[in-house]
Amino acid sequence: AVFRLKESKKRRSVRWVLAAPEGDHYEIGILLAHLLIRNEGCTSLYLGPHTPLTDLCETALRFSATHILIASTVPKSSGASQDLLTLVSSARKSLGSQMKIFVAGNQIPSASNLNQTHFISNFQVFRNYLKELK
Repeated sequence: AVFRLKESKKRRSVRWVLAAPEGDHYEIGILLAHLLIRNEGCTSLYLGPHTPLTDLCETALRFSATHILIASTVPKSSGASQDLLTLVSSARKSLGSQMKIFVAGNQIPSASNLNQTHFISNFQVFRNYLKELK
């Protein structure tokens, strides 16, 4: 597939940080998301797997990120440093209410009451969101 760079002023101002939480070595999905983001003309910083929450939050703030994507595939019982909803809640406290937080992977809950958190069930949902950034 040929990727086309679709830039607009708004898309260039959208800045993503992507990572998997500490204890989670998942990588393929966030790499694909990184490519989709870049294809839509947005800026992104790929931190990769096994990223401590403090590093993710500090980097997002220093990078002036507008969005973060956390991909989680490992529950706390299998090695993740903390429960996904606890992690997202802690990230929200550190990053403030303006940061858009996206969560993907097989650890996303079927229902959640976390305000301003977007749960991405598949790549098509994510692509649709990216296309709406005009």
